[in-house]
Amino acid sequence: GTGGPDGLKGADIPPASRVIAACEAYLTARDRRSSNDHLLVLRRIAAGAGTRFDPWVIAALRSALDRRASGSGGERSA
Repeated sequence: GTGGPDGLKGADIPPASRVIAACEAYLTARDRRSSNDHLLVLRRIAAGAGTRFDPWVIAALRSALDRRASGSGGERSA
């Protein structure tokens, strides 16, 4: 790509923006699918790691989703 409107690429993109981009892609893809197969959606997004998405962000997203799926998401009850 061209790096968006500001021409930013790679490490020049703010970390928060990288996280938002990956999460937004995941949520958008999940909304398009009628099933709850998050692994299929995550695999499709992970295919863009290193080109479209920051590989570290994809790894962190995968880890968070895996913890949530296994029920050990660290969530506290009130």
